[in-house]
Amino acid sequence: MSEDNQDNSSPALLAVDVTKAYPGAQSSAVDGLSLTVSRGVVYCLLGRNGAGKTTTIRMATTLLAPTSGRLEVLGIPVAETGQLRPLIGVALQEVALDLWMSPVEQIRMSLAMAGWPKSERRTREDELVEQFGLGKYLTRKVGALSGGMRRRVDVRSQWRTTRRCCSSTSRPAASTSRASKRSGTPSGPCARRAARWC
Repeated sequence: MSEDNQDNSSPALLAVDVTKAYPGAQSSAVDGLSLTVSRGVVYCLLGRNGAGKTTTIRMATTLLAPTSGRLEVLGIPVAETGQLRPLIGVALQEVALDLWMSPVEQIRMSLAMAGWPKSERRTREDELVEQFGLGKYLTRKVGALSGGMRRRVDVRSQWRTTRRCCSSTSRPAASTSRASKRSGTPSGPCARRAARWC
């Protein structure tokens, strides 16, 4: 879906009384979650183990269907996977990179897989390299990079298209809230490991 067809007035993420119950479970993994995440912000979803963070991210990225409630990304219901998946990216908790490739090779492969026209790939490649400060690491193998730099390359992979949303499932060092019956934006020094909706 082109940007011209997108409703820019809709929030990046909208959840209204979203619930997810797994078969056989004694309680819901996510219970009545309601929140609105505006575009262009970094949003942290914090909680102890089992609080429903991963389930929420999986639902928001179309990998898991909510049991009930309303859940939209960029104004598109998460059930509309064909429309939504090309617009979002996910950086998993574990870095998923080919250790024998260089960052620039990862960039080129990502752009090709995302269907970017060859005539536009070099421009986008240059933009990503500058945006993520990868210039002096382009020819090194990913396996030789530090853990933090690998994460940077991994996140960069999710900006490979004109993506509107990107989420990270990195686990925060401490947890302070539960993913149920909450709304608004949490505060605190959590931007580094946030779910980013842009």
